[in-house]
Amino acid sequence: FVISADGRIATNAHVIGDAATVEVEFSDGAMATATVLGSAKSEDLAVIQVDRSDLTPVEFGLSDDLKVGERVVAIGNSLGFEGSATATEGIVSALGRSIRTNDGNRLTDLIQTDAAINPGNSGGPLFDLDGKVVGINSAGSLQAQNVGFAIAADSARPILDTLSTGEPVLQAFLGISSVPLTPQTAAQLGIGETGDLRGAVVLDVTAGSAADVAGLRVGDVITAIDGDTVETPENVGDAIAGRDPGDTIRLAVVRNGFESS
Repeated sequence: FVISADGRIATNAHVIGDAATVEVEFSDGAMATATVLGSAKSEDLAVIQVDRSDLTPVEFGLSDDLKVGERVVAIGNSLGFEGSATATEGIVSALGRSIRTNDGNRLTDLIQTDAAINPGNSGGPLFDLDGKVVGINSAGSLQAQNVGFAIAADSARPILDTLSTGEPVLQAFLGISSVPLTPQTAAQLGIGETGDLRGAVVLDVTAGSAADVAGLRVGDVITAIDGDTVETPENVGDAIAGRDPGDTIRLAVVRNGFESS
């Protein structure tokens, strides 16, 4: 969808793939070649540019103001049907969702909606009933009906602004891989009796990373980040995704039965 009168268009990174130029068809049937200004696969966002100065951009709303149960409308080229775009209506089913995509990326701060989002909807707008964009349609579940996801507009806008300048989007990186703490993983890593202990077990530490410099070791159990409880590796990923490169965080870690931070 168009985000500036001078031809900038927002879409998903998975829509353009590795292309340098793409063909754009407008709602009036006109065609134009667009160049890719920037793409962030980790955020599944991209900005492309067409040589037109007569376009009407959308207006963004505030996704942070959304409430569960609020009605929304998804628009896109659903299933590639010829002719006009497809509009589907639903409600905001949940906020702040996180999912793992088919290409292994973890998307966070997503809006879950039961408005039908099918192949072809990707990159299209999710509107509130004031006609303002509150999300960017990105994914649907193949295992269930009426479960779709859109990237929240408030999270997407600064990324789109960065991509519009051609600058890369930098992502915070802790430098570990982790697995859930289970009796099996505890036995494999020689952690011993875990009792009621919950957390993410460090399986690998990247040399030279922030985790390495901070002294994290294989077998450490991360139980909290900045005071927020960690029970799964997904909790760790979500916490890091919400930080900027260079941010300082405090980890609560259990090592050999003793907790430190």
